Amino acid sequence: MNNLEALKQKEKKLAAFTFTQENSPLTKINEDFSSIGSKSFSQWLDFFSKNSNGYGFSVLEIGGGVNQVVAGQILERFPNLYLFEVEKREVDDQVRKNLQKTSRYHLFQKGFSEAIKELEKKPCFAIVFAHNVLNHLPNPFFIIEQSWQFLQNGGIFFANEILIYEEEWEKIVNFLEKNGFQFSFKYGVVSSSFTKKGIVSVSFTIIKDREDFDLPLKEGEDLTDFEGQVIGPKEFFFNGAIDF
Repeated sequence: MNNLEALKQKEKKLAAFTFTQENSPLTKINEDFSSIGSKSFSQWLDFFSKNSNGYGFSVLEIGGGVNQVVAGQILERFPNLYLFEVEKREVDDQVRKNLQKTSRYHLFQKGFSEAIKELEKKPCFAIVFAHNVLNHLPNPFFIIEQSWQFLQNGGIFFANEILIYEEEWEKIVNFLEKNGFQFSFKYGVVSSSFTKKGIVSVSFTIIKDREDFDLPLKEGEDLTDFEGQVIGPKEFFFNGAIDF
């Protein structure tokens, strides 16, 4: 099973899930954001807002939650921001109606795998972000690779809670450094059981400064190391034995 098919299979089950760490406000995203270019997440929004030359700028959020908290906050704060949301689960009806009162809010009520083709037809995004999302999907780096094509030059991708063995993360860091990518990361808090296994939680931000972004990752439902060895069972990456 390749990465796209694995993602599709996982997303079929998302509709029935309730996650404990969702619907975070903008302040929480700023807290979890791995600062890059000496800017917080809000400061990047402000930067793109001020440099939009009167045309506005577009942001893509992957998995914004059933209550779309940050969506409402950033739409109110940045009147020239156009927000595109990908959320498989049913968004609260009243929340959706309130957000859709503005023409600047566009909801894809489907999984990321289903939205890829439609997103290819949209304007390039200044920011693509996934907050408290990628740890629920089979291969977080596949999402990052796919999102790269949707970013404008100079745009940023941000995700947090990427669960991975620390030694494997270090290989990815070395790969990015050797290839001259502009990125930053910081470690989050994980349970003691994860720490004992050498698993870390990573918040990761990268600036798009080139067209190609191909990590040397193998296809497969489980995340593998660069030699193709599985680095952990599925439960480390989505809702299985571990309660995220």
